[in-house]
Amino acid sequence: MDEKDTKYTHKKKEREGTKRKKQLYLEALERSLGVSAPAMRVAGVKERHTIARWKNTDPKFAQAVADISETAGDFVEAKLLKGIQNDDMTAVIFYCKTKLKHRGYVERAEITGRDGNALKVEPIQVEIIDSRGQVTADDGQTAQ
Repeated sequence: MDEKDTKYTHKKKEREGTKRKKQLYLEALERSLGVSAPAMRVAGVKERHTIARWKNTDPKFAQAVADISETAGDFVEAKLLKGIQNDDMTAVIFYCKTKLKHRGYVERAEITGRDGNALKVEPIQVEIIDSRGQVTADDGQTAQ
């Protein structure tokens, strides 16, 4: 077996190893409801950038990860709806705030000045001093 054959065999084994790790990762990701860290441990993947690279270079892998994420979302949403059916007011309020904004279920922060009066905003002047000691006003003109 010459050097070229050895390199080919090594690359082939590497690809087979990667293919196996991807499969292990996807199976574990499904069991963990889309949580990556435990799936990475099961698959023996040490770096998150490895998963990102696989998603960027393997459209089928990327789609499988997206599908698992959607399935996890469906599972969680079903739990939320079950909470609503069981009169869990926290679940009801959360649903209203996230899904019924168009009906006015939105929290807004009102920012006012002292005693509810309008805020006073004073303009500020910014001067920039460059490396030559030139001062430039915030309007872009060199100050005199």
